[in-house]
Amino acid sequence: MSKKLGMFASLLVLSTMAIFWSGCSDNRCCDQQPIVSECPTAPACAPACKLAYAPACPAACPPACGVAPLPCPEPPCKRLAKCSYPSSAELNCFDGITVQAMNPEMCMLGEQYPLKFRISACKDVCDVVVTTNLPDGATYIRSEPEAKADGKRLVWNIGHMQRGQCIDACVYLKCECEGELCACFCASAVPVRFCSLLCAKPVLTCEKTGPCEVCPGDPINYTITVTNRGSCAAEGVVITDQVPEGIQHSSCQKTISIPVGTLQPCESKKVNLCFTAVKRGKVCNTATVTACNADTVSCQWCTNICKECVEIAKSGPRGQGIGKNADYVVTVTNIGD
Repeated sequence: MSKKLGMFASLLVLSTMAIFWSGCSDNRCCDQQPIVSECPTAPACAPACKLAYAPACPAACPPACGVAPLPCPEPPCKRLAKCSYPSSAELNCFDGITVQAMNPEMCMLGEQYPLKFRISACKDVCDVVVTTNLPDGATYIRSEPEAKADGKRLVWNIGHMQRGQCIDACVYLKCECEGELCACFCASAVPVRFCSLLCAKPVLTCEKTGPCEVCPGDPINYTITVTNRGSCAAEGVVITDQVPEGIQHSSCQKTISIPVGTLQPCESKKVNLCFTAVKRGKVCNTATVTACNADTVSCQWCTNICKECVEIAKSGPRGQGIGKNADYVVTVTNIGD
């Protein structure tokens, strides 16, 4: 009986060993399978095997033997890059101009940003040209003032600038690529000197005023106003008054000349002339204004010299009887003006 029990135990041990070796006949046993960082081709799961798979993404089947999978690797962080150049720069040219360029410190991907320029003249210059080469990774939108575009190259032909003059320009770009966007710029100008003259013209105007109506023997006072409405001085201004019939000057001259001298732009001078009315009727007095460097102008004023008087006449019978009516006619006539 004891021999039979011993043989039965030996068979049981051999059977257990055979089952063990058949269960580990593939490469998925825990003590033989290496830990991998990528998902293997999905094998049939063996719950009895203590495998330590480490998939980098969701596995095709649950990890075996209840072992927690290793976490998937996260994408690396992008640290803020440092630019090789500052966001603004100044170019001092020896030929008479200074150019300042200004970028914003940062722009979001896909958004627009302005690249600003200020061109200053520290002396009189001509043929001013400012050129900028736009960075790769940025798209040109527009420029103010409008620049001549040739691919990534923009050119402003400004021309003449006076000393102290400043001109602002701006380029609008769209950020299409992450990283540093660097634009280079240059400028040129030609120092110049100028000689000039002033082109101007004096323009004289004349205005005359006086009474509208006087009686014979009354004084007539005229006022003549001369004004220079031009852009430069009128030299050698003279007022000449021709005395018409019907009035008389105290000097008894028929031509009265009055020198005024020089009239600056917007300057006026007034001259008073006094005459005496000597003859009934309408009298028009004309004054003429001349200058060495201006056109001749004239002005006129008319005055009525009139007399206010009436004539009275009375008529009736030369004789009449006593007790009868005598009819008389009184006639009043205006013989004046």
